Amino acid sequence: MRWWFLGAAEVAASFYSLRKCSTRTCQSRMFPMLDFNNDTKVCTCRANPCKHLAKQCKGDTPYMNFHYAANKTLQCECTSFRVLNSVWVSKDICPGHKCENASAPLLDYSPHHDRCFCRPHPCSVPSVHSPGVHCPDPEFPELRYRFDDLDQIVCECSGQRL
Repeated sequence: MRWWFLGAAEVAASFYSLRKCSTRTCQSRMFPMLDFNNDTKVCTCRANPCKHLAKQCKGDTPYMNFHYAANKTLQCECTSFRVLNSVWVSKDICPGHKCENASAPLLDYSPHHDRCFCRPHPCSVPSVHSPGVHCPDPEFPELRYRFDDLDQIVCECSGQRL
């Protein structure tokens, strides 16, 4: 696992989605979320679909998060922890699923088991490769990850808060 400190980078999303987009990055502050677009079959940089409501999130619930209901309607809510969703996985593969536990905030999909599940952020969990360090520098507060061209996880602290 490698660590980088970036001014802007892709947000963590599901393993299933990011593996389709390995080696790609998003550098735009307007569209920082790397995601797979199943309609076009290409990776794309997206904005949080609830970003326009983010100023409503304050105090104990500072993060604007999203998920899709079973009928695929967008649901926006302020929470106490970041929920790391891929629009594609959340809307098209796992509608109606929602990660509600801060220890496993990442909605993912297993094609092998054909099921949706919530997983821990791979960089925040202590392992052989990583001590589970968070991003203590206020200039780079967001812990993110991506897969490199060797399919290895790269952990990054980004200066861009989504």
